[in-house]
Amino acid sequence: MNLKKDFHNLSQLEFNNKIASLKNEKSTINFFSFDRGYFYYPTVNIVEKIYELDKKIDIFISFFNSFDDFSKNQIIQSYLICELKSTNEIENIYSTRHDIVYLMNKIESENKNSKKIKSLLNAYRSYSNYFQINSLKSIREAYDKIILPTLDSKDDYPDGHLFRKNSVDITNGISIVHKGFSNEEKIILGLEEFIKIYNNKEINYLLRGLISHFMFETIHPFYDGNGRLGRYLFSLLLMKEKEYILGLTVSNAFASNKEKYYKALEVGRSYDQGGCINEYIEECISLLSKKIEESIKELSSQKEYLDMYVQNNKYTKKEQLIFKILLSASKLSIYGISMEELIIYSKSSRRTIIYALNKFKNHYCIKKQPFGKKVFYSFDLDTFK
Repeated sequence: MNLKKDFHNLSQLEFNNKIASLKNEKSTINFFSFDRGYFYYPTVNIVEKIYELDKKIDIFISFFNSFDDFSKNQIIQSYLICELKSTNEIENIYSTRHDIVYLMNKIESENKNSKKIKSLLNAYRSYSNYFQINSLKSIREAYDKIILPTLDSKDDYPDGHLFRKNSVDITNGISIVHKGFSNEEKIILGLEEFIKIYNNKEINYLLRGLISHFMFETIHPFYDGNGRLGRYLFSLLLMKEKEYILGLTVSNAFASNKEKYYKALEVGRSYDQGGCINEYIEECISLLSKKIEESIKELSSQKEYLDMYVQNNKYTKKEQLIFKILLSASKLSIYGISMEELIIYSKSSRRTIIYALNKFKNHYCIKKQPFGKKVFYSFDLDTFK
């Protein structure tokens, strides 16, 4: 629902009456009435798009669950790396996959943004024992754990009781695109509404995630780190309501076209929409849907590939297990697998693994990639063709 034409074609009174009528519908979700006032009005189009996305998500999760536990772990690590890289890129914080791999494996990194990566890494990894976002204090605790250690300047620290007390402008580097809530009193009012919607299980989890994400970014409760924390809270909701791996698609989906993501937030706040955030909802559903479709296609292809090669009668039963683990890591992981992991997952000795690797070399090329003091092994998949 784009109200821009109505804004320009109707009189101010007619437009205001239309907005009031939409807001008063029983199914409308209203919020921030103490400020400008925003709302989501369910249309057939959006309801159908959410339903279709939900079905795609079920297919995506079904494909994921069709892999064995080791392969699922490799997929999660790969998605986690991409998600961390993406959420930082949206904020123009650039890091490589190698930087994240170093930190995932507790190897010292020289990247200047390593604190930002490590803080988010710990948050995404520990979601099940992490935050219950059910109070103002819990939001501040999440901020202190995830964002505060990464701030370069104490000028960016919250200076109110829990949040910022002064106004803040959000720019695109050229002009101001948004002003966060003007003071801590309004921030608290806004976050209290955010908490209610974030935890309202009567609302579809996807819709709830999108609305609450818009709310958090519009409030902008801190001077810095709102985007990273806001996307994490969205991911956290999806992890807890649906599946862990689903939460590792949010930033990746938005980073794939961050211009559309930022534009969607901007349109949702524009005055010619009268506070209606439907356009924002539709655009974000589209971005998420595209990411899930790509993920389904990728997982399907990976599963087909592994099913084709994991049975190899050239080797003993133990060697077949090592072969399967190494091939899965080669196909699903960004960096392969370390000797230590091979020992753990295959329940074999180092000597047995080295013997098997030497045997594999008779048929396939094996790559060795150093990360710090560790070496990661993978098949050169071109030799499987």
